[in-house]
Amino acid sequence: MGTKVDLAGSRWTYLGLIDDKVSEYPWSEPVNAAYLDGILRRSALFEEPILLNDGYLLHYDWARDELLNPESLLRRLISDQRVIVFSRHREGRLDKMVEDMRATVKAYDFLCGRKDWSQGRDGKRPMRELLEEVSTGQDYHYATWPDMSAFDNRQGFDAIINVLTGRAFIEMALASVTGEDFEKIVENYRRLRDKEPSRGARTVWEETAKAFSGGDQSRLAELMWLGNEVYHYNMALAVAGTTDTRISVSTFAANRICTAFAREAPPIDVSCNLPHRISSMAPNEFVSLVRDVSPQRSTFRSRLLNHLQSPNEARLSSALEDYANAIGEVCSRGFNDQRVNVPAAMVGTALAVGGTVLAASGVGVGLLGAAAGIATFLTSGTLPHFVAGWHGRWVSRQFKRNAARRFTPSTVPRTGTFELKTEAARDHLRGSRA
Repeated sequence: MGTKVDLAGSRWTYLGLIDDKVSEYPWSEPVNAAYLDGILRRSALFEEPILLNDGYLLHYDWARDELLNPESLLRRLISDQRVIVFSRHREGRLDKMVEDMRATVKAYDFLCGRKDWSQGRDGKRPMRELLEEVSTGQDYHYATWPDMSAFDNRQGFDAIINVLTGRAFIEMALASVTGEDFEKIVENYRRLRDKEPSRGARTVWEETAKAFSGGDQSRLAELMWLGNEVYHYNMALAVAGTTDTRISVSTFAANRICTAFAREAPPIDVSCNLPHRISSMAPNEFVSLVRDVSPQRSTFRSRLLNHLQSPNEARLSSALEDYANAIGEVCSRGFNDQRVNVPAAMVGTALAVGGTVLAASGVGVGLLGAAAGIATFLTSGTLPHFVAGWHGRWVSRQFKRNAARRFTPSTVPRTGTFELKTEAARDHLRGSRA
């Protein structure tokens, strides 16, 4: 049997960044093994443990390969409880989940119909056996979805759309449509939802977006970025409201939804540099590093969370410096790797909290004291990411339409991880009853 983890009493991050619809309409980079690798390294160093849907892992060939490889970073972080597989099956069984849901999920029916599902191929054992072996091992840590029988995710999706329609259009951060366009899109979406209430809400949103876009792929992508963001907040809010657990959501970074459901953080202005080696070290080396610096990481995370409640930049800066020094010392001792000025050289990993973040193009973006959270780079990616805290005004200002000077997406984090407000999660759950 795998090892079941209780969500209660801990903090978690619901990961939406490798959702299959994100792969279809990517926010930045292609969703692949390198993309996940960067997310896992960033999370292990700076964020709470990840809740990663079993469906996401089984959707992609490359993700199944990572899952079946005991030496992969994914498997090692699952073993170390830095990643928890969020399972639909009561015993966390990956093989059983696929077979139980094949009647309702086309992708799983296709998977079960493959020859390598039940028969060995090219010297490999059947995929079903391999998935069973992985998900019944003691080092496989999973959590089951809470009982959300009273929650209707379609109603939840609708509820967030309703929040958006109550805002000024400029807050939608949509460059390819007008306010009048957006009203028509929502109206058509609601008409389709009423006509076919049993269909998935995001599926209906996608159908509406495709019809309105008329083949304009950039417009369709922008509307689906919004739809995916709504979907991720919806599910994370439901989990947070059901379990009364501190849940963060890792998704698109925009002011439009964040201010309603995420905790707002004060501006932070500290930074540090980290070793080049972090982005390329082997999985076993990286996990060993994370273990070695665990005390300093815990202090940093504690100071950061305290800062979000009662700002104390000096204490936070001191903890971040100690943490960065500990990482540097481990890398220097184990790999003779010195810390480098990553933002200027664009190699390795850089961490900035407020201050100035340099994009992949090398263009400096002044945050003007209005940004918050941590933006971090990994060499497997090209864009920064907010990993803690939130201050919506800056992102809103950067994303809003400006005919005189178009915004360049590469100069600001496209994605972020934001802690949800507990009461907002409860309210959302109450308003999304089946």
